[in-house]
Amino acid sequence: LKVSSGNPSSPATFNMFIRDLKFIGGGAANNILMIENIAWFHVQNCWFEGDNSTVTTVALPECLVGTFENCIIRQATGYAVHIYENVGYGSQPNMLTFNTCNIYRGETFGLFAENVNQLALNNCGFEVSGNVADTNHGGIHIKNASPDGLAPGVVLHGCWFESNIGVNIRVSERSYTSGATFIHECNGIGGNVVYGVYVATPSPGNRSTAHIYDSSFQNATSRDIFFDTGTSGSIYNSIYATILLSSTSVNAFPYFSGYSLSSAELQSFGSNILTDNSTTPSVVRAGIYLASNTSATSITNFADGVEGQVLMINATNGNTTLVNGASLRLASATNKTMATRDVIQLVKQSGVWYQMSYSTN
Repeated sequence: LKVSSGNPSSPATFNMFIRDLKFIGGGAANNILMIENIAWFHVQNCWFEGDNSTVTTVALPECLVGTFENCIIRQATGYAVHIYENVGYGSQPNMLTFNTCNIYRGETFGLFAENVNQLALNNCGFEVSGNVADTNHGGIHIKNASPDGLAPGVVLHGCWFESNIGVNIRVSERSYTSGATFIHECNGIGGNVVYGVYVATPSPGNRSTAHIYDSSFQNATSRDIFFDTGTSGSIYNSIYATILLSSTSVNAFPYFSGYSLSSAELQSFGSNILTDNSTTPSVVRAGIYLASNTSATSITNFADGVEGQVLMINATNGNTTLVNGASLRLASATNKTMATRDVIQLVKQSGVWYQMSYSTN
């Protein structure tokens, strides 16, 4: 089924409904459903199923103000759902919503959204998508999400991810100065052999940003939530609450490749990580830090702290020793080798870190 305005540069406005139908593809059909350059459409209670020759099950080029509700969309060699802009026409997909849909078995991604304004995915399931264990396959790929005024680019709320191969969610670069991908109250388990959430390094001049709230992504083989070099974003809620790491994760949550996130844009109310084996690790981000040094390390100072900053260090092993000295004043002027789960609290005054408390756990 194809519905089109017939003129890619001028979307048609329909109050169109597609309800209570089942479409099953066969042969060499590229799409089971294509809605092209249409505004104001509603698809409800439908089933769209491709086969091993279907490239994209549901294609939505340059659509505006549309809703899918209570739909099953499955089976494609490329994407179960592809939302995109036709090159050269400049009309971006805008204000699209998916409510309580099950999107799965896209061999590249379950859903691929590129150059999109205001996409909302609410209470949807993304399962068994991706067929290669890399960052180019998996549940969802959000690329170049852009804002419309002050609205965020993409919002995922209450979505479920299971048994995808590659990544559950990939967030790629955007060339816009505002807007981002917001992931709220989502859960992902099982089969995610590379990352639960992967925020990819942008090309020069672009940005990759994601904000993750109250969500859990666990059982990824490598890292559950991975912000790559040069990205930005935030993670709200502690590691001990809803955001978990697999046992094979490097160091602990949150892990940032190269530690080169834009600190002005990132807040972490979970635990940060002291740079591995550094004697003067940076504490530019406020909050709790995990000391997870992989070899014996003697710390003489904490760099990038500010006056009045309170710092809490939680040791995950016995490799960290704090050295009393001019920059680090410890109780009884005595060095402290931290044991696993020991916690020390420090405050910076007049350029010196002073011990406030020490807990042996």
